[in-house]
Amino acid sequence: MKETTKTNETAKVRGILTGAMYGTSKFDKDEKYHVSIKFDDGERDKLVAACNDIYKNAGSFTPKWFKDDTTEYVNFKSNYDIPCVYKDDDGNRHDAPLSAILSEFGTISGSKVIIAVTLKEGAIYPKAIAFTELVKASIDDLFDEDELPFT
Repeated sequence: MKETTKTNETAKVRGILTGAMYGTSKFDKDEKYHVSIKFDDGERDKLVAACNDIYKNAGSFTPKWFKDDTTEYVNFKSNYDIPCVYKDDDGNRHDAPLSAILSEFGTISGSKVIIAVTLKEGAIYPKAIAFTELVKASIDDLFDEDELPFT
């Protein structure tokens, strides 16, 4: 009898956003949405447990974070814009795709996030991102006020 695994389940992982972009990478020449996080304490172990069935027959395609219990980071990618939710400074909720958040806020690294991921045989994909603390940085943040002649 052929063994089957569950597919299209959802898991959640918490962490600090270390990168978010749309484009190519040195490992992937197709343009995609890329999101990277540093795991919060215990989150790697929870994600590994949720992914045990989907990676048990993956062989050499098993990601490093799944095999190495010292890994602190995980990278996600998607062909599709990722739905996001966040609260503004006044506490109002906003729903927006990742592309709109990147366009409006620029660098959002350092944000605290919960990422819902879809689990499929041999792979996981980001399904949605909840920003529990949205950190926004602009190029102006790199300079002192008196260094910019146009402020």
